[in-house]
Amino acid sequence: MLSATSVFKPNHVFLPFSGSTSSGYTPAQIRGAYGFTSTAFGSTAADGRGQTIAIIDAYSDPTIASDLAAFDAAYGIAAPASFKVVNQNGGTSLPSADQGWAGEIALDVEWAHAIAPAANIVLVEANSASDNDLFAAVNYARNLASVSVVSMSWGSDDTASNASWDKQMSATYLVTPAGHQGITFVASSGDTGHASFPSTSPNVLSVGGTDLYLTSSGAIANETAWTPTTSGGVTWSGGGGVSVEFVGRKSPDVSYNAGIGMAVLDTYGDGGWVSIGGTSAGSPQWAALVAIADEGRALGGLSTLNNSQTAAALFAAPTADFRDITSGSTQFQTAGVGYDLATGLGSPVANKLIPYLAAYGSTGGTTGTTTAPTIPTNFTATAASTSQINLSWSSVSGATSYSVYELVNGSAQLIGTAAAGASSYSATGLAFGTRYSFEVSAVNSAGVATTGWMSATTLTPAVTVTAPSVTATASSPTAAQVSWSAVSGATGYLIYQWNGSQAVQVGNVGAGVFSASIPGQTSGTKYFYVTAYNGTSSASSGWVSVVIPTAPVSGVAPVLTAKATSSTTGTLSWTATTGATSYSVYYWNGSQSVLLGWVNGSTTAVSISGLTAGSTTQFRIVANTSGASAASAWVGLTTPLSSAAVTSLFAQHATHTHGWWRG
Repeated sequence: MLSATSVFKPNHVFLPFSGSTSSGYTPAQIRGAYGFTSTAFGSTAADGRGQTIAIIDAYSDPTIASDLAAFDAAYGIAAPASFKVVNQNGGTSLPSADQGWAGEIALDVEWAHAIAPAANIVLVEANSASDNDLFAAVNYARNLASVSVVSMSWGSDDTASNASWDKQMSATYLVTPAGHQGITFVASSGDTGHASFPSTSPNVLSVGGTDLYLTSSGAIANETAWTPTTSGGVTWSGGGGVSVEFVGRKSPDVSYNAGIGMAVLDTYGDGGWVSIGGTSAGSPQWAALVAIADEGRALGGLSTLNNSQTAAALFAAPTADFRDITSGSTQFQTAGVGYDLATGLGSPVANKLIPYLAAYGSTGGTTGTTTAPTIPTNFTATAASTSQINLSWSSVSGATSYSVYELVNGSAQLIGTAAAGASSYSATGLAFGTRYSFEVSAVNSAGVATTGWMSATTLTPAVTVTAPSVTATASSPTAAQVSWSAVSGATGYLIYQWNGSQAVQVGNVGAGVFSASIPGQTSGTKYFYVTAYNGTSSASSGWVSVVIPTAPVSGVAPVLTAKATSSTTGTLSWTATTGATSYSVYYWNGSQSVLLGWVNGSTTAVSISGLTAGSTTQFRIVANTSGASAASAWVGLTTPLSSAAVTSLFAQHATHTHGWWRG
């Protein structure tokens, strides 16, 4: 179980630092590309007016108010109708400042406001990044009468060990309080390829990541799944997959630009303008989109959306309301036609999706449906394996989608959806020999019709697996090859790596696979273990280590030539080594090699003075790159005889006076 001392991490990635001037996409570019500037409710601007967005973050950013004002001034955005900063209990005594979270806070506040500029914003700062503190902040926010959307751009690993606690948090805090207007909870899906809680909660709108490319005129040239990028020893890409904690739950639901940085002003944590990406950028902007839709609903006399309504509406929306991302891959998932685990339904076409959401559930709304669907008949649940139960029903005329629920602790939890015309759904990732109960709702804009609960018990195999024997080798300076013995009865293998503080799953392969390449490695000792599993048991190997070598210099060692130019001077010249960032110049003092100095990687010759007439001095050149080197052979430089006195042993080279590199 996740303890009260466990911490969550912000899901953002710093892209190239800009300093005193802004870089990255601007609000005008993003609003234009995704269609926000083409959206209005008749003569009323679609800007979130009358709605309140609550943003949950850890610790405090002491300059957020002034940074928001400067951000607005830079881009010509009016101040929000109201901006309030409170602690996790709603008080004005704020937690300690934290530079690591300041960038996250600035991103969340500035970009939620950029998309819904007239919405009220409440920033709730938790005392720490622990689960108890962050969810205390969520609890305060959801009980504010004016709040209609809650944004959470942070997460922790979706793992079996966290499941009990995370399910409790989800059922307790990620729901609209009784008697409160509808609240949509929005969370970023994560930045390391893995599914992340709270975005895996079925009570949350999960936002994944894309790479958004614009033309010089601001139109969308292309949008792909967020391409994995390795930085600081971590491979960054959008989170997604089937939840371990919430059976059958798939994430993300939708996506937004994450791989191309957006301009953010953070004077406390980063000293000025920065370019930030990651799925953290998508959560507050999708929260702003929902707030704008809720504005339209209020204008039409409808209530604000809650999460079950938002999920049902999104999965029933016309395909034209989304940009279906069909190319590219995250670290573990691939985009394709329709819903996928890399990008969900896709990114928004705001000028189409917002009016649809604003009218969802009204008679005569944008779907044109005025009659609620009938209850699906012939509903059955059948165990297909130790981890899967298949559901089937007769499709219903007029249904635009189907919502599938599991009975968890006495409450119905949404675990998936099916399109109009569908008549089946597979609940996967289940525990062996366990009884599960499900129901299915037929959905359209006029209402829902739900079957009764149907139960089935997963199969129970008899084979108990044993621990595999594991080895790890360095296949390159950036990859490790982990191999293991076949285990009888195993249906799959999980590969884990130690990240310095915990074991992180880096692979999941089927029964017939006995090795995996783990990319994104850096030089040094790395640790891995492998778990064999089937539907009834699992067994883990011990840790194995491998030393990842430093990347070698590309090409061959330099070839050195030495030539005397007088009785006391000479020239060293050498062939260039591809990939060299600098060259070290050494001489032999009679007993050992002595460093004379460095020159940059574009220099291939230096002048030497202070030599002794009529003598031979040995030199060599070493090509350097990040942590690696390649040395030439020793070459003698012989000067002719002369009566001139020796003025010095060596001097720094004369022809490249600014070429030395000493750091």
